[in-house]
Amino acid sequence: MLNAFRHYGLNPVQEWVNFDQAYSIMEKYTGTINPKGMYHFMACRGVSGDLLWVANSAPGYMGVGDYLSRSQFNSLGPVSLIYLP
Repeated sequence: MLNAFRHYGLNPVQEWVNFDQAYSIMEKYTGTINPKGMYHFMACRGVSGDLLWVANSAPGYMGVGDYLSRSQFNSLGPVSLIYLP
């Protein structure tokens, strides 16, 4: 994923994050989120209330639709976030 962003001249940052860190980053930036318990990349759309808003190409997979709650996040972690500052 990092190389795909770099191919288009972007400078991605990858971090292993907890829910609060992901929330803070997703308030400002787009990118991808990959909970290792899902083994599935989703695009970061932003936040909504106390949820992470994601673009899930497989809605319902592992119980995740368009939003990722703190409890889902914690149960599917660790979580890698690649974002574009």
